[in-house]
Amino acid sequence: MDVSSEFVHATEVFLLDREKGVMILGKKKPRMCEPFPHAIMGVGGKLEPYENLEECARRETREEFGVMLGELSSIGTMKTFRRRRGLGQWFMVHLFVATAWYGEPSESNEVVPVTVPLHGPYPEAVPEEVRIILRAIANGEQQLMRISVVDMEDGTTHIESRLEP
Repeated sequence: MDVSSEFVHATEVFLLDREKGVMILGKKKPRMCEPFPHAIMGVGGKLEPYENLEECARRETREEFGVMLGELSSIGTMKTFRRRRGLGQWFMVHLFVATAWYGEPSESNEVVPVTVPLHGPYPEAVPEEVRIILRAIANGEQQLMRISVVDMEDGTTHIESRLEP
């Protein structure tokens, strides 16, 4: 996949166990996720110059959960504008679902694994944009998701989402 340089590119992976009816997410440790301390979301991080998006997703999941991924499916993108210390930056987060992995997700210096019910309710620490993704995964929607998230100057967050065929 060609990646544009106008964004910081990153990946976010959601571990899905349909048989047990759960997803495994990561609860961010405060120092690792400054704008979202203790947020519960998929695991992932920034794309390195030497890797493609799938390699990034696999590396980040291994670093954060200590597991090796089997099958990995791209499910869409989330374009976000995040503000930190008065400065803003655009991110293009490429979303993936993993339905097979090797090893047990374990705590790292970045996240603590959290098991959530596939169909909710989701913990309060799950941001709204992640809830949109979780509901789409739970419903088995096959379209690619396009989500736009903008942190506004007044501290609110504006979210738009749509499914594409």
